[in-house]
Amino acid sequence: GIDLQLPVYALARRGRFPEERIGGLFYWPLGSPLLAAAAGEEEAEATTASDFDPKNRPSGIFAEDIAEGLDGAVGPGEASPVFGFSRTKSGKLNATRQSHWPPDAFEALLATAGGLLQRTAEAIAAGRNEIRPFRMGAVKACDHCDFRTVCRRPVRDAATPFRLLDKQNRKNFCAALDASGGGDQP
Repeated sequence: GIDLQLPVYALARRGRFPEERIGGLFYWPLGSPLLAAAAGEEEAEATTASDFDPKNRPSGIFAEDIAEGLDGAVGPGEASPVFGFSRTKSGKLNATRQSHWPPDAFEALLATAGGLLQRTAEAIAAGRNEIRPFRMGAVKACDHCDFRTVCRRPVRDAATPFRLLDKQNRKNFCAALDASGGGDQP
């Protein structure tokens, strides 16, 4: 897995509050304002969505059936200034955006992350901790790793090749999740 941080947080929350639905996973930049509103209130008085700097808006993914709850002010032909989704002129979520997922695919993603986390924990407990860095195009895991100074893999070690990953868009990733039945690595 390239980025398991948010799914791991979601699974931890689900473990603590199993009755609550996890509908979205977002990185929320520290510079972004929070909208304080009570349940049923349209928008907060002190801060509105127009106060969001596009560079500081949250990024992530969500189940498409919660879009209305995230930003109910987005009408046909409009975009959310906060959550990175837009609607077509007919009011449907724009399919070219990667942020919204079908609810079953969103759940399959969490199941896949949970399965990967479980297999990783079992491998570590069994004493297996292989060096398996990835490369996706020009990006290598080692380029962003904070542990290069203690890594057992020298940067130019040809004996430990990179796992080559293909970039996937949401549609292809969801198809791979569907084909695997969820809970397994796509």
